[in-house]
Amino acid sequence: MIPRALEAVLKKAASQYSVVTVTGPRQSGKTTLVKAVSPDHRHVSLEAPDTRQAALDDLRGFLGALGRKVVLDEAQRAPELWKRRVHAGQDPDLYCWRDSAGHEVDLLVDRGAGAAPLPIELKAGETVARDAFRGLEYVGRVCGPGAPGLVLIHAGDASYLRQRTVVHPWWGF
Repeated sequence: MIPRALEAVLKKAASQYSVVTVTGPRQSGKTTLVKAVSPDHRHVSLEAPDTRQAALDDLRGFLGALGRKVVLDEAQRAPELWKRRVHAGQDPDLYCWRDSAGHEVDLLVDRGAGAAPLPIELKAGETVARDAFRGLEYVGRVCGPGAPGLVLIHAGDASYLRQRTVVHPWWGF
């Protein structure tokens, strides 16, 4: 496996949270990375229609049969699973945020236990324009100096730190 800068980040996140999501473009090594980081977990792909349907038909039974250490690959193929959770009154753990003044962040990740959410901006371009940081900078000011770092993920090759914002390319996932 090609060494990934995010391997340590993924290991840390998995040690802190019960659910961790890895996203990125097709064929970028997401599954390979997750398998390398979690060899003691059961890996189940929701790509196969019968597996996906089993999860949709009886989510509680499906997850219960898998045990506690599970990786669900291709989870985006079953968005109904997450919709059901929200409609059942359970927190989705992931939020899109926009206030009435037009400030927005693509994704806020609920870190639980009263911790401030982790703001993430997703950009499809290979270059990162200054205005791409606007929403993150606003959230950083609102949350104050004790807030978590800010993350911007883009389609380019550069990985760097810009003030409080960690900038990562998609392929680094």
